[in-house]
Formats: sequence, C-alpha cells, structure tokens
Amino acid sequence: MSLRLLRTLALWLLVTAVAGAALSEVKGRVSGRVLDENGDPVADVSVLVTDLEVASFSLKETTDAKGRFKILLVDATRRYQVELSKDGYQTVQAPLNAQAGATNQERFTILSLAAAQSQASANDPSAGAIGSFNEGANMANMGDFHGAQAKFREAIALDPTLADAHSALAASMMAMGDAAGAAEAAEAALALAPDDTHALRIRLEAYEALGDAGKAAEAKEALMAVDPQAAVGDLFSQAATLYNNGDTAGAQPLLQKVVELRPTHAKAQYLLGISLISAGDIEGAKAHLAKFIELAPNDPDAAIAQEMIDNL
Repeated sequence: MSLRLLRTLALWLLVTAVAGAALSEVKGRVSGRVLDENGDPVADVSVLVTDLEVASFSLKETTDAKGRFKILLVDATRRYQVELSKDGYQTVQAPLNAQAGATNQERFTILSLAAAQSQASANDPSAGAIGSFNEGANMANMGDFHGAQAKFREAIALDPTLADAHSALAASMMAMGDAAGAAEAAEAALALAPDDTHALRIRLEAYEALGDAGKAAEAKEALMAVDPQAAVGDLFSQAATLYNNGDTAGAQPLLQKVVELRPTHAKAQYLLGISLISAGDIEGAKAHLAKFIELAPNDPDAAIAQEMIDNL
C-alpha cells in the first residue's frame, strides 16, 4: 500500500473517530471587583451570571469583604451578562467579558440608592419615576414580582415615556405567568424604544407562551434585526445535533451561518472544518481548522485539528 494511501486512510479514520465525539468546552475565568460611588469595595453583593442564549443557565456568587468575586465559565465562547444587586443599592446589569484560557479582570460600580436618586434628580426632572423604578427593580431581584409591578406602574404614571419601566413591567408580568400582560407591556416599551433587546426578547417569549405563532414569528424577526447574535445559540445547537447524528452536509450551512455571525465561535469553526472535509473542500477545511486552533489553542481537540491539517 502506498504512503499516500496510508495517509488518506489514517485521515478518514481520524475524521470518523471525532465525528461522534462530545463537544468539549473552552474554559475562561473572570475576577471581578464591585465598588460604590466613592470607590470603596462593597461586600455581600449578589452576583448573578446568565447566558444570553441559554435561558436556563445561571451562576451565583457573592462578593467578599474586599468586594471581590471569581467566576469560572466552562465555555468562554458564549455571551454572558452579570447582574449585581444588594439591598440599598441600585441593581446593575452589564456584559461579562470572558476569554478562553485566560482570567479577565473586571471592575463594576454599584451606586447606593441615595446616590443614584441624587444623580437622577440632578440630571433628570423625572427623578421620582426613576426612584420608583429602582425600588421596583430591587423588589424584582428579591422575587417580589407583585410589589415590583406596583412600583413599575407608579414609575410609568410619573413618567409614561420611561421605556425601561415598561420593559421591566413586562419582565415581572412574564415571571408571574401573565403572558398577555407581558406582551402588552413589552409592546409599550418597544413603542418608546424599538431597539430595546430586553423588551424584544420578552415580547417573543410572551407570544410563544400565548401560542400566537404569527406574532411570535414577527417578534423573532424584529429581535434578529436588532441583535443577529440572538440566533447563534439556536443555530449552533441545531448544527451540533445534525453533526452528532452524522449529517455533516446538513450541519454545514448552519455552521457557516454561525461563523458569519460570530467568527470567534471556536467550536463552530472546528465542526465546520470537519464538515468541509466530508464535502471535499480541503482548503476551506484547513482554514476553519486553523482558525479553531487560533481561537482555542488549549482545547483538547486542538491537537486533533492540527493532525488533520497536517494530513490534508
């Protein structure tokens, strides 16, 4: 048997071996610190980390005496958000930046309610509405959605143009199972702020819960127009299912869409590279496998990807 035939056989055995392998995750760490308006550390702050694409995912931590917390993310390629909350302080939501194979240092400022209301009074004549909104947000964080709704309605009465209050009202109503009320409140928020991704997501969730397929489809299209990344999680999940079932041809266009929307999605680059081998696109396969190695050099599959490239 020729050397080239042996190399070809070895390559296809390798592709077959990895085709059914479970997807490994790329870990990343975040070291955060929470300070108040004076730059002093804030202890006992509740730190809630959520995945913007997987609603069921959450991690919880609490800051120590120096306002510090640490988070380990088993898949740092995804998009995360952190919510910081503590009685007597304004709730803060912000992106949580993570990097595969590294520890990112993050610093957050959380204002005391007194400072937040003072700041609002100085900058906004509708400070009363903002104060009510903040009280409602704190109640919602404590799980008191009924009380939160009353505060959000109070804020809306004081300032009907406060889009965040309508959006928060929609979220609290959805949390209590009132999908119809949530849809109505979300529509009100979007009439004031059409690009509010939070309200767009709540509206979609509400119409899906109501079983209104037509309005749910319109809501999903509107969300995608503002935040194309919202589709990445669903697309990759569908592609991974097809891939693991041996349908690399079906997975390929979905994986291509994922890497177009998010070029830094390491696993999509990896699976697309393997799928292109099956399709006979050797140069394309090499390019995507190389990109995977660049994005996730410490991934357990990086060595396999390099071996594939060497044998192509």
